[in-house]
Amino acid sequence: MKFQGQAVLVYLEEDNITKAYFRIRPLLTSDGPVSQEELDAFPDEGYLRIVPDKNEQHTFKERMRNMCGLCLLDLRHQPADANKIRTNKNYNPSKGEMNQFIVYSDAVQAICHGLLYQVVSESDAEKAVTPEVYVRSGANMQGPVAKGQPAAGAQQLPPDSKGLYSVSVNGQELLFYWPAAEKQENASAPVAVPEEKADPAEEALATALDKIQQMNASCVSETTHKLQEEKPIPVYVPQQPQQPQQPLSGTRLYHPPQKQGSFRRAHNALMETVEQQRYAAKHEAPGAVVSDSGALKDVSNPVDTFKRCLADVCHNDESCRQAVGALLSCPGMRQAIVSAVSDTKKDLTVTAMHGQLQELEAERLMLLMQLDDARKNTAAYRQEAIGEMLAEEKAAFDALAAEKTSLANEIEQQKTALSAIETALSNGYEALKDCIVDPSEIIFARKVGEPADKNTLTENLENAYKNAGFICAPGDALAMLTAYAIAPDAILFNAETRSDALYAADIFAAALGTSVAAGYNSKLKLAPGGNTPVFVRGASPAGCTCVSTVFDPVFGTFSVAYPDNPMFTLSQDVNALPGKLPVFPAVSAASLKAAFVTDDKLSDETMAVLSSLRQVSNSAPVPLKALKNAVSFIASTQNSFNGGLAESIDRAVSIFLLPCFMASKVPSDALLPLIEAMPRSVKIWNEKNEH
Repeated sequence: MKFQGQAVLVYLEEDNITKAYFRIRPLLTSDGPVSQEELDAFPDEGYLRIVPDKNEQHTFKERMRNMCGLCLLDLRHQPADANKIRTNKNYNPSKGEMNQFIVYSDAVQAICHGLLYQVVSESDAEKAVTPEVYVRSGANMQGPVAKGQPAAGAQQLPPDSKGLYSVSVNGQELLFYWPAAEKQENASAPVAVPEEKADPAEEALATALDKIQQMNASCVSETTHKLQEEKPIPVYVPQQPQQPQQPLSGTRLYHPPQKQGSFRRAHNALMETVEQQRYAAKHEAPGAVVSDSGALKDVSNPVDTFKRCLADVCHNDESCRQAVGALLSCPGMRQAIVSAVSDTKKDLTVTAMHGQLQELEAERLMLLMQLDDARKNTAAYRQEAIGEMLAEEKAAFDALAAEKTSLANEIEQQKTALSAIETALSNGYEALKDCIVDPSEIIFARKVGEPADKNTLTENLENAYKNAGFICAPGDALAMLTAYAIAPDAILFNAETRSDALYAADIFAAALGTSVAAGYNSKLKLAPGGNTPVFVRGASPAGCTCVSTVFDPVFGTFSVAYPDNPMFTLSQDVNALPGKLPVFPAVSAASLKAAFVTDDKLSDETMAVLSSLRQVSNSAPVPLKALKNAVSFIASTQNSFNGGLAESIDRAVSIFLLPCFMASKVPSDALLPLIEAMPRSVKIWNEKNEH
């Protein structure tokens, strides 16, 4: 059976949540990463389906979901006859069962302590998939330590350890240290015989070749993936026949056996000088007794001679070069020099190879770290780009949704207006079918008005009066529109002539998008339909605004037909000539009150002023309707005029109360003391008395 007696690092995922369909894919064993040939034995991209063991029928789903990710397929302690990996009897790709092999769930366990360690940087230790980790900094790896704990005092892990493996998990390269693999490697290594020591050069070369081949294979194995596995950009690559990876080969280095270096005395210039002088001194008499016939002669030591000559040779570069060449030409001298200058008492070639291995391993680990950082940066850039695109798309979608809502509301309004028109036409026909059909007796409000905008309507009315040749001071248009919104039943226009008063009425109606109809026929009727204001001069039916003037051309005096309604007083601008009357859109009559009328509270002083005016004439008291309209006007405009509350009271008296005083013929000496602080009211009253 595959993986019998082994602990296999696998990736567990939940493929179907509703059916508790779990499966695993082998990634790593103590012998190394699982090869593609081994994975090809399992269809469906190397996965095995997990089925519940009989002892965990009720806990299978919860335990598997808690372990989703990296875990172990532990077959180390299973009996030989316990076949935990079996053929799937239900295997049928046409019906959706894609896994040909199954594994029982009791063999799938969480990663236990001391079995496998992930090698991570200190900043990524918290996100490690193993309980304990090795912390790396360049080629320096220390551990094992618990996640989040400092690595001080931990064991140093050599970068060329046989237990280090790089595994691709979900497109991410993870580095693991498996101690069992290193122990297995050491156990399988041949036992060294003391009499026959292994050649250090051969051992280093073999290690270097194995390491280079492992690095070369890892560069082209399937465990090395591109940075981004999600949504790859399709690129056409010509198909080339796959060639098997060839291991690196080379010429074996030969090194002669080395002698053990002997102890060398430290260099001492003083002692060398003393020795040279001692030999240069005269010979002393020998200590032994010799015969007279014995001959004495000097015996030279070649090493001492070499030392004395070397002191003179080293003072000149050319002589030093020649001396070194002579030394290297002597048989065996080159190896002796190499052995003498080698710090590790080995060949310099071995030392250099060890250094190169260290550099290669450090470079490999650095590349892994850079690859990991590049993957993180690329993922961050991708998420940022996706976020920006989603934000732009969301903004465009929100704009379209808002436009859709606006159009839907407009359609509903048009439907409501159309329904109202149809209903009005139907009701109008029912109301008029028994009457004599005479166009001169019927008044129609044909248009559907727009919602009233306070500032726009005020500006339109002010410009209309100025263009027509009337004086329209700041606040006049606002006062007229507010008074009309409060009392829309009937309005009075006061001017120097009756013609000017009627013209002022036409301009007022035009500013609201309508006109003034003649209504001297007593049989007039207002046909249902439309919601714009309807102005009628003279007798008017219910629902219309009756327009009248306060100047009687027959008698040349003021005549107030509706004293409890607002009166608008206008004067000609002698410096202006009448121009063309502009056209304004129709306004909804119902929205005027909401735009101009508010329900604020009046102060006690204001109420006292109105009370004093109410009692100016005991024989003809002020009508309650006029008094109510004045109170509402002051409440709506007391903060709107430049003159503040005083101007608001003055305008309220001139618009609502003076028509009542004119109709009841209040004496001037009784009224003027009460309105002497109201310039507009005093001016209008004095002009009335002049006539």
